Amino acid sequence: MKIGSKRLHAFFSRCLYAFLQDGTTKAYGVIMESTVQAYQSQHALVGLIFTLQASVTYLAAPLVQLLEDVLNPRLVAILGGLLVTLGFVGRAFVLYSSLWYLAMLTIVSGIGFGLVNLMTYLSLMDSFQEEFPCAFTVSSFASYIGVAALPPILGYFVITYGEQDGLLAFGVLSSLLILFGFFTSSKKDSPAATENLPLVGVDDITDEGEILMKESKECGLIPGSSVNYWSTLFSNHPEYICLLLISFMFAFQYITWSIYLVPYGESLGLTSTEAAYLSTSGGGAGITGRLFSLIIFRWEGTVIPAGVIVPTVLLGISYSISLLSADFIALILVAFLSGFCLSTIMCVTIAWLPNTVCPTHFEGAVSIRFCFTGVATILGGLVTGFVVDVTGSYRTAFAAMALFSLIGTIISIIWYLFIRKARL
Repeated sequence: MKIGSKRLHAFFSRCLYAFLQDGTTKAYGVIMESTVQAYQSQHALVGLIFTLQASVTYLAAPLVQLLEDVLNPRLVAILGGLLVTLGFVGRAFVLYSSLWYLAMLTIVSGIGFGLVNLMTYLSLMDSFQEEFPCAFTVSSFASYIGVAALPPILGYFVITYGEQDGLLAFGVLSSLLILFGFFTSSKKDSPAATENLPLVGVDDITDEGEILMKESKECGLIPGSSVNYWSTLFSNHPEYICLLLISFMFAFQYITWSIYLVPYGESLGLTSTEAAYLSTSGGGAGITGRLFSLIIFRWEGTVIPAGVIVPTVLLGISYSISLLSADFIALILVAFLSGFCLSTIMCVTIAWLPNTVCPTHFEGAVSIRFCFTGVATILGGLVTGFVVDVTGSYRTAFAAMALFSLIGTIISIIWYLFIRKARL
């Protein structure tokens, strides 16, 4: 693989986005309790506000598309970096003044991340072309480095200097997005850039790939041109419904795990420093999960069993362990196991999407999948926070997630059976 300056810029821009977006979302757990107490608010409301950043990043896609039509990619990338930086710096200067300010500035950061997300994605795709799947997967490892590193960094600033300085430090880090934006190409990506782009796993498809191509011809639909398009997406691809349900359930769990894992550890008797290391353990496990995903993609028949069914079982077991033991080592193991499983499941459900629907329905399937992710991130903070406020215990929320993992196991088995049936 030839590496030039354009590819290096595209790759590291995507890495920086992934590092900051997921890392700062996870770091909000460090200041969850202090924010609830300072505003004399409820966990549900504060949890909802903290999840706005991640959810708006996904839900802002239509706005991003409109801006891309009137502005060149460089301006969009710079604007995104400015908004992210403004969101963090603004929160530092209006700290604890109003929940409305907190919510609005979190939304500002989310919109900024949404702009950067699309621009870095398109830049990476335009730069790497056929090597895009590999480049994208490797760049996603940066998100777990952020998850492992940023919560302890914020915790250190909060203890040593105060929360305001911690948010300012995040603002300084985010300003790097502006710098990278200046080096983004001012030319819009050619539509032809994606025409020859191989979908993830396409080299490994045998009978399943032939089935999908046959279904595509039988559909005979152009995306967006027929009322039947959306109905045939689900009727022709029942396995996609399973993928969608699993994606929603574990996106919900991921945002809950990201925000509430640290305060959950504190509620079990860990110190704030020890609880922050739960995040570090989970972030390190996330990297392992992505590496594991790359391995199982080499063998098509193992993807669903090893990448979804087994991880959902292990995830339920890990949550159950946390309900039975408050030992620091046991909780570190829980954080590692849950981080590994969530990482693997999330990677497989997005990477295996091209092998789940036909090319005709692929664009619509991706749109729905990301919309569900945005909704799940909103509900994850809101519903879990509501459960904590009503029951007064984080244990109840994690017990519910153990139950959801069991349901996810059942759905993933049904998904696998659909695939097996299609091959007969």
